[in-house]
Amino acid sequence: MHRIIASIALSLGLGASSAHAGPTLGLQTEYAAPSPERGGPSGLGLSGRVGYSADLGLVSVVPEVAVAKFSDIWIPKIGGRIQVGKVIEPGVYGHLLLPLFRQESPVSGWDAGAVLDFTAAPMIDVGLHGGVMVIDPSPRQTTITPVFGIHAALSF
Repeated sequence: MHRIIASIALSLGLGASSAHAGPTLGLQTEYAAPSPERGGPSGLGLSGRVGYSADLGLVSVVPEVAVAKFSDIWIPKIGGRIQVGKVIEPGVYGHLLLPLFRQESPVSGWDAGAVLDFTAAPMIDVGLHGGVMVIDPSPRQTTITPVFGIHAALSF
């Protein structure tokens, strides 16, 4: 039984000393489930993000800014992630959004979801994420779009 608990602890990185604090630079691609009748993002998107990982022992807090691009929509984001562990890192994310549609003035929105990262090397994290993106393009119309994708980040 002790071996099983030790294996689980090692996979979560509870005994790892690879923790660090510092700048992060990430790239992600994600798919937004189409909802063209609602006017939100759809299809494949690409994002870049910059943040600062604050190591609080077993928990990492990463405030970040990002910019995503889906077809004709640019989406600046500000928010962050909270993750637990050091080798396998489950966590949550959330951002405030300011989508910029070509034909309209800026609108507001937010996103939230879950992440699962794996520390592939001391400075490299790769992972999966999934959640929802909520955009309010007009006072009477809210778009809720499921999103999921893959991401990678460098930590300095």
